Amino acid sequence: MEEVGKKRKNAKVPKADKPKKAKTPYNIFVATRAPHVHPEAGENMMKLISAEWNGMDAAARQTYVDQAATAAAAATAAAAAAKA
Repeated sequence: MEEVGKKRKNAKVPKADKPKKAKTPYNIFVATRAPHVHPEAGENMMKLISAEWNGMDAAARQTYVDQAATAAAAATAAAAAAKA
């Protein structure tokens, strides 16, 4: 049992206080494509989206890579601000 007034050795930081990790290009792609995939795809929705992602060339993916780079810069800045 924990004594009153003592802190836990490995106390976790509440989730609300942690800055979120940056999304990857694939995560951004999934977020934009998921609403447009046929609703009857059901369990196969992620398989369809994954196949579409794997079929894209580098030029088509570049939009998502750029968005991810912007998100990573923002996440790094947020993490630095949280530590300060």
